[in-house]
Amino acid sequence: MKDDRLGNGTNGRPAWPVQDVLDLHAFSPKDVQSLIEEYIYSCHQAGLYNVRIVHGKGKGILRERVRALLRRHPVVTRIAQAPGSAGGWGASLVEIKRADPFEREFAASLDKGAREMGVFLDSTQIGQMTLHAAALRRWRRMTNLTGLSEPTEMAEKLFLDSIPAAACMGQGARVLDLGSGGGFPGVPLKVIRPDLRVTLLDAKRKKVSFLKYIIGLLGIKGIEAYQGRAEDFADGGQLEIGYFDTVVSRAVGSLESVVRLSSRWLEAGTVVLAMKGPGVNDEIASVREPWARAGLLVETRAYRLPVSGIARTLVAVTQKGA
Repeated sequence: MKDDRLGNGTNGRPAWPVQDVLDLHAFSPKDVQSLIEEYIYSCHQAGLYNVRIVHGKGKGILRERVRALLRRHPVVTRIAQAPGSAGGWGASLVEIKRADPFEREFAASLDKGAREMGVFLDSTQIGQMTLHAAALRRWRRMTNLTGLSEPTEMAEKLFLDSIPAAACMGQGARVLDLGSGGGFPGVPLKVIRPDLRVTLLDAKRKKVSFLKYIIGLLGIKGIEAYQGRAEDFADGGQLEIGYFDTVVSRAVGSLESVVRLSSRWLEAGTVVLAMKGPGVNDEIASVREPWARAGLLVETRAYRLPVSGIARTLVAVTQKGA
């Protein structure tokens, strides 16, 4: 991102036309970070790409804080000092990355679909998921991350499908996303539930490289990615037994295999949460008797995706007495 010292055009006018203004004087300093993030993402989604942020002069502390936040923001492409006629040293001009047609359709589908599921996503959450989807689309061929490419389908079958699992996790839960692939459901869960502490695990090096890229791109904390197999980590080491409150899996395999791979965590009291599609009742029926003898308890929660109407089920498995 280019950071200009001056934003003056000819005759003291701004170097680029200003479409909107955010004045920070009316807000508490503790709200500045979330406000900046929300405002920039809102402008990006609304098609406002040149804005002015008024932060005041003072001793320059707020100005530098605002500038630092803008430099790190993934959709800000340029910032500059406003000319004297537009606030001078007390304001910054901000140029925002233009959303392409894929991003606009994805964001609209995500917002509409979430509302139909009874979930309200703010502009920051929509913006972060849109960046994730756009990156997934760029990387998918060289890393085999997903076969989906159409924005509405990606919004529904990857991102919206991840949301219901959040209701099954307690405040500040430590979550292991088993076989995370392109970051599902772990990254969307972290975006909508910042309180969660999320670990993404995948056996493929290229997929873990993508996960680390996404974590850096979105600038989210309290989430990390590891390369490895669940069975290796379940024997000890970095992902120690008893550390996680929930192990969640979206596309690892059969329900039986998910529970088998998670058995060491189950014994330590962890909840195993499998995200399943049609046919899950047959899977549960096939393991019900042996699991009952082993003291495994099964609960289910059904939901439907908002566009396709595909039936989905969250299967929660716990160890009795753990």
